[in-house]
Amino acid sequence: VAYVGSAGGTSPSVEASSASCQERCAKTPGCARFSFQRGSGECNLFNSSAGWRRSEDVISGPSLCIAEVRLQIIGVNMELLAATQRANLSRMLAKDLSEAADLPMTRIHDSAGGAGRVTLEVAAGSTLAFAFIDMPPGSTLASLTDRLSPRLLRQHVTTSLTALRAASANKDGWEVGDQALERLAVVPEAEALPGAQCYLLGTRYEPNMVGEQLLVHNLTDCQGRCAQTPQC
Repeated sequence: VAYVGSAGGTSPSVEASSASCQERCAKTPGCARFSFQRGSGECNLFNSSAGWRRSEDVISGPSLCIAEVRLQIIGVNMELLAATQRANLSRMLAKDLSEAADLPMTRIHDSAGGAGRVTLEVAAGSTLAFAFIDMPPGSTLASLTDRLSPRLLRQHVTTSLTALRAASANKDGWEVGDQALERLAVVPEAEALPGAQCYLLGTRYEPNMVGEQLLVHNLTDCQGRCAQTPQC
């Protein structure tokens, strides 16, 4: 698809890739959408009011794709963590996520928008850590999930919990034994945030599916039709 509408006073440019076009959009005040012509390399920028139309050989998307990542940490009871310990763990897990995803911590935010932190939801025997990640230009959700290896994340989280245990020195009623750390499991999940209009691969729409054109009543019906269609 290609976006149409106001370019916000910007002129088309020629870029080497869709990632470069998206990066130009991200650096341009007022730009919310971009369209990149694969044949010519023409890059057009648009504001948030832009509409779209079907167009061959054009890659379009938002200026920034945001992914939500959830880490379920199983086997360690963190209910007794004090507030300061939870704050430290939030920063530690953000660092673990940063290293596993090979992204700077400034791209990782908690639910309140705090950079370099994750949000923690603690229950008996299980902790859910989730964060929002500002995806680099041109990257896809698939590339992010490939880097979030459960085995690698388990190593990082185990190291962080070991450091937290040493710093706590069994204070505030929280302690974790070596056997609990050995049983530790980390289950990662990632999905594109719908509000950023990053469906499909997480950063862009590509006109690579041949299908019928249908008339539906609203966006919900259209999305429902897509959900029922193989490969959509």
